[in-house]
Amino acid sequence: MPIAPFRLQGKGAKLIPSGTWVLPYTDSLFMLYSTGSATLTRMIKQIDHYPTDSVTISTLIRLSQIL
Repeated sequence: MPIAPFRLQGKGAKLIPSGTWVLPYTDSLFMLYSTGSATLTRMIKQIDHYPTDSVTISTLIRLSQIL
């Protein structure tokens, strides 16, 4: 793990704007966030297109129970 803050070297330093936070992550953590993001996006679209559908309502009930 790099000690924060640190200065980027090479091509990456030119591609990332100055002042940007660079956080280390693992592939498994990235996949977790990616899957969560895709699931939430699908749910938002489902609510937008079918707000009173039984599938939408049951999905929201399940979500509210785990939160």
